Amino acid sequence: MKSVICVRTMKIISLAIMGAALALISYGCSSPQNPEATANTSGSPSNAGDWSYTPPEGFEEQKQQDRGDTVFNGPKEDGFQTNLRVKGGTNDRQTSEQIGKDILKKILNQPNTTLKEEEPYTLADSDCYTWMVSRKGKSGKIAEQRQFIVSKKGIVVLFTLTAPESTMSKWDQALADSLKTFHWGRSQ
Repeated sequence: MKSVICVRTMKIISLAIMGAALALISYGCSSPQNPEATANTSGSPSNAGDWSYTPPEGFEEQKQQDRGDTVFNGPKEDGFQTNLRVKGGTNDRQTSEQIGKDILKKILNQPNTTLKEEEPYTLADSDCYTWMVSRKGKSGKIAEQRQFIVSKKGIVVLFTLTAPESTMSKWDQALADSLKTFHWGRSQ
């Protein structure tokens, strides 16, 4: 059975801090900000803070460890746990592109990190920005990270897919396909 997350976003002091934490292309994971989110019971369609999304097939939600982002684990490949993090927050002062460029600036300050692409995007008829970076780990293997940030009326959602360089193209396409399920309002 596919997981669907539907959440009412919580106030985040600084989305840039969240981006910096994700920028490390970390291997550790955390889980939902709202334990009810995966049960599809939080919020209402009339609340602008509600959104819904279904991850790519084969990705399973990780059990809650703390009250942060929702993490879905994909397959282990090339000694790496492919994963997708989804985090919601608020920022009514910046566009998706401005927030994305701020996060990207912090990411690119990390050692052995290279920007592969970045561009404006549209998701669910909303302002969105996407980029991909690669990072060489201590083992010499390269992990790639694709991020999408979408905003509407001050509500912001960040998607972060991390996979080995050798398999990123298939997961990048799987993420793009699954983003078609993203919409503002609760899942029906």
